[in-house]
Amino acid sequence: MESDFKEVLVPLPMEGIAETAGLWFETEDERLRRWEREERRGTLLREIKSIAMRKLTRRQKEVFRLFLQGKSQREIGALLGVSRNTIKSRWGGLVRKLRKNTTHLSY
Repeated sequence: MESDFKEVLVPLPMEGIAETAGLWFETEDERLRRWEREERRGTLLREIKSIAMRKLTRRQKEVFRLFLQGKSQREIGALLGVSRNTIKSRWGGLVRKLRKNTTHLSY
């Protein structure tokens, strides 16, 4: 997915100009911290996906995969041909299992 925002490096001090022009501005330090957060988030998500593929049942994996694609519980139920309550039950088991197996991770 492509972002609507483009990163532009501007050599001038932008603090005052940015607010009056309604622009978003971040300092070099803020940019580096954002990149570090995004990298940690990506690492964490890869680790969770890895744990999920090892620990979850086949049906829980299906639900997890569809959730990561942005599907709602209702949409997942329709795609898998089961009720929303079944999906809620599988989701509950999935979350409990992931919590149990990811306590060593920190963000």
